[in-house]
Formats: sequence, structure tokens, C-alpha cells
Amino acid sequence: MSDNLSKTLIEHIKPGGTIVIGVSGGSDSMYLLHQCLTLRQQVPFTIIVAHINHGLRGKESDKDELFVKAFAKKFMLICESKKLKPLHKGNLEEMCRKARYIFLEKVRAKYHAQWILTAHHLQDNIETVLFNLVRGSFLNGCKGIEMVSKKRHRLRPMLKLSKEEILSYLKKNHLTYRTDKTNLDIRFSRNLLRHKVIPQLQKINSNFTETFTKNIINLQEAAEFMENYSTQWLTENAPKSLIPLLPFVKLPPIIQKTILATVYKNLYGNTNKFNQKHLEQLLHIIHLGKANLRKEFGEKHFIVIKKNPQNNKKYLQVEAG
Repeated sequence: MSDNLSKTLIEHIKPGGTIVIGVSGGSDSMYLLHQCLTLRQQVPFTIIVAHINHGLRGKESDKDELFVKAFAKKFMLICESKKLKPLHKGNLEEMCRKARYIFLEKVRAKYHAQWILTAHHLQDNIETVLFNLVRGSFLNGCKGIEMVSKKRHRLRPMLKLSKEEILSYLKKNHLTYRTDKTNLDIRFSRNLLRHKVIPQLQKINSNFTETFTKNIINLQEAAEFMENYSTQWLTENAPKSLIPLLPFVKLPPIIQKTILATVYKNLYGNTNKFNQKHLEQLLHIIHLGKANLRKEFGEKHFIVIKKNPQNNKKYLQVEAG
């Protein structure tokens, strides 16, 4: 077991506690499951295996489910599985991701588990940041995948582990896993990045993975600083959730954007749909400074410029739409 993975697991899993591991049957999740079984010999805790069959590959998807169930039975682990009707319309990646996390959370709640563990690794993190950059996400979307999300009970202990290390370990220890051929389908955005875009970037910089990982850390540190500054500014200047317009527009643009992103995150829990284009439109309206101007702020709210008749000052206020 890698030192980073072992340290993360020991640090977060309580002795005697329960964890849910999302297991597809692929190399990454089987590696994580094996490592947790190994750690369990030192620190006692309960492992619940959770598998969702998206039905996208017909009989092959069913074989994945049988493989995971058989492995769980061999090690006397509880296995929760669910088979979905195949999806053929819309953003399949996003719809499958949502369905997966809804299922994992239901399993976690059922067993009162401390964490949901998923097998996201270093390359997944890089792909996520690249995807968000191309999509136009704000800084929060370019920080990469969270290792620990306490609110959502999610733990991703393999983020510092490379795919090469995972495959090497499985091969060395003669451990079997399932191969999903849809991971080669470049019609999916992440597969296109993985198989076409990143190899080209590696031609420019042979140390791309290491270099980009350091850049992710830089982005995380910069975003954290600005988020902390913005939260403090809001606490000091907008205690009643009324943002004073004049002090706001005098702030550096990046801080203005971060303040709006912070307010958005407080409303919706994340900034997944808060992109650069949305920010530019908001700031354009705000800098016009006209009373009663309003702009959509997510799916359920508006930002409105209000004028206080008592002191004649203008404020930004979030209203339900």
C-alpha cells in the first residue's frame, strides 16, 4: 500500500466504523477494495460494497455486477447493487454520475456509514481540471476533485496515486478486474481528453502529469486564499446579506468574482454551474449600477440592485425567483 493512501485511510476511518466503497469491478475500484481489506487486518472496520449496474453494455454490464458480487461473497462482505434502465438520451456521463452518487448515499444512510469511498486517482483529477478549464468553470471548478467532503460523506483517498501504480500493483499481485470498453469511446468528453488530448500535451512536456499536478496545487492555494478573503469581506461588509454596491465595485475584479461565487455556493452548495460567462453577465449588470436591475443567479434566484431610501445607498440583494 502506498504511504499516502495508507495515511489517508488511517487518518479518516474510525476503528469499528463502517465505510461504503463504490466498486465497479474495474482496476481502480478493485485496487481500492483490496487495499481496504488489507488495512482492515490492522484496523477493524466494516466494509460495504456498493455496485451500480448502468446497463450501458448489456451482458457485459451484468457480468461486472456478478464479478463484484462474487468477490464480495468470497470475502464475506455485504454487497448492495442496483440495476438501472439503460440511458440513451441527454448527457450520459453526468446522468450516470448523479445516479451513482444518489445510490451510494442511500447505501451509506442505510448502514449509517461514516464515508463513501470512490477510487478517483491522479489522472482523474487532472482530467477533471482540464475538463472544467475547457468548459469555462470559475476557479473553484479548477481546483480539482476534493479528497475529503465531510458534508457529503465522501472520501477519495487515491488522488495522489497514478494509474500506472494501480495497474502495476494489480499485475504484481495477480489480482483480477473487469475492463469497460466504453472507457475507450472518445464520444465521451473525458475519454477524449484521456486518449487524445493529454497524450498530445505529453508530447509538449514529457513531465506533464507532474507539472500539471503542481499547477493544480497552485490553483487550490490561490482559490482558498481568495475564498477566505471573500468570506471575511462578506462577514464585515454584508452582515445582513446586503452587499454594498460602491465598496463592492471598488474591489479587484477577481475578488468581485470570488464573492459572487461564494454567495452562489452558499445558496446551492457548489459552483458546478457557475461559469465565466455567467460571471461576466452578472458583473456587467452590477457595474451599470441602476436600481432595480436584476439578473438570474442560478436556477432559483436573482441578484437585484436595491436602493435604500434612508441613506440613498445601493446594495446587491439575492432574491428568490
